Amino acid sequence: MQRTWHPNVVEHRLTHPGTISMFGDFKAAGVAMRQEWIDELARLDDVIADAVVRRRELAAKINVAGRALTGTGRYDRSPERRAWIPQAKPPFIDPVVVTTPASAGGQPTEAAPVLEGRALRDACNAVLRSVAAPLTATDMARLLGAHGHAVKEPHSRSIPNALRPDIRGGRVRRVGRGLYEAAPRDDSSHAA
Repeated sequence: MQRTWHPNVVEHRLTHPGTISMFGDFKAAGVAMRQEWIDELARLDDVIADAVVRRRELAAKINVAGRALTGTGRYDRSPERRAWIPQAKPPFIDPVVVTTPASAGGQPTEAAPVLEGRALRDACNAVLRSVAAPLTATDMARLLGAHGHAVKEPHSRSIPNALRPDIRGGRVRRVGRGLYEAAPRDDSSHAA
């Protein structure tokens, strides 16, 4: 006879591991709950990826709106000039800083781990592969911050430096100034 376990009991056991492993029906309930968490995490990553793309679109619209509001320039009709004088557009200063769970309103339990070197490179690769779209260093820092990690400042320098070996190795492509994407994987070399 199979026993059904209350979800709170299973969750508590999964989040507070003991010296004895789970077994039987209790283990099956734990495996099912863990899979639900994995599926929810995958759905959340898809939402974050869509939000990053939408955020980039909005930032571009804000830049264009700044030029529309201030004008692109004026025509100087003085006899000695008779030329178009371009007007400097107001700079768009991104109002959103890179957030960590504590600065986003969460309870600060401990300092976010600062990623550097190989750990940063691996994390950025994972973000690029999960999003499957070109990202800026700022976008990657935001996504890593949403996952509870901090990036060594300035992230506009530390992330490209960390990705440099993967760019040389062909695992990451630089598609524009400060814009990176994961290179397509050759699945034939990974088949085993």
